[in-house]
Amino acid sequence: MTVQRPIEIELKYAVADRASGERLLESDVLAGFRTVGSPRPLQLEDRYLDSAAGALARAGFYARLRTSSAGTVVTVKSTGTVDGALQRREEIEGPAEPSAEPIAWPSSPARSLVLELCGDAPLVELVTIRQFRRRRDLVVAGDDGTGGAGGGVGGGSDDAAAVELSLDEVDVIARGRVVERFIELELELTRGVEADLAPLRTLLDGTAGLSPASGSKLERALGAARHTAPGKDAPRRPTSPPISVGKTPGVTADDLHAEAGRKVLRFHFARMIDREAGTREGSKPEELHAMRVSTRRMRAAWRVFGDGFRPERTRKFRRRLQRIATLLGGVR
Repeated sequence: MTVQRPIEIELKYAVADRASGERLLESDVLAGFRTVGSPRPLQLEDRYLDSAAGALARAGFYARLRTSSAGTVVTVKSTGTVDGALQRREEIEGPAEPSAEPIAWPSSPARSLVLELCGDAPLVELVTIRQFRRRRDLVVAGDDGTGGAGGGVGGGSDDAAAVELSLDEVDVIARGRVVERFIELELELTRGVEADLAPLRTLLDGTAGLSPASGSKLERALGAARHTAPGKDAPRRPTSPPISVGKTPGVTADDLHAEAGRKVLRFHFARMIDREAGTREGSKPEELHAMRVSTRRMRAAWRVFGDGFRPERTRKFRRRLQRIATLLGGVR
């Protein structure tokens, strides 16, 4: 028996610059829809997973572990169909744990599908996407926003259409660094039928600064990760790559929490390494003092930015930093 899964229907646009997206986000009326409430900000981390053998991809699916302040959710989506800006995908989801294998997740249709396709093979991380999302609800102008009983996509023509508009500022993370940044506008149909999106599509297809997204965020992220991956003949990375000492960490208002933390940590790490030779030589106490100051500031940075990183990934670095601080204190 064929299982009928929920279908996600949305319009997706690449945004040339933040101002173009923010004009739409702040609009009161869009193509016969009116906005409800103020934009709602949300920080998200999405880890895309598959078995080492690519079992999900071969079956036409991908799995996403999304972590936010509300917890962790696993979403399994099909690769779907693309018609310009209009994209359709099967989508099921359920509760999950960020560090557990699927067998340990609470029971849900998403967990069942992952186990069906991957068996007991462990999942591996393909790429991570971090995004700052701002959302607004759109309802047909004149509707009170309640929309009756609702019931999701395909809920019937008796219900007024409703759409969730999202402006996403995306960082693609591969091999521990940001390999691409982009901005995307999504308009997901949350109530009504596909035809309800037609007026919005007509408006946005003709809007300067927007172009139909050619696929999913995952596809774009994997392309960026492949493009920046070192080739087989690339020179080996030196054990201690040179790090320039800047005047400031270079944090900007556009940086997500974790990216700002990486910049601050890198800044003070570079300052610490810059003082290593003088500390080892031993004739200039000020070199040792400056090196110790850098370690203290890195430890302070962990306290400020630590919740932007997964503890199990950073534990060994924090321990090494503690050990360096202890050793430097002994030398003093």
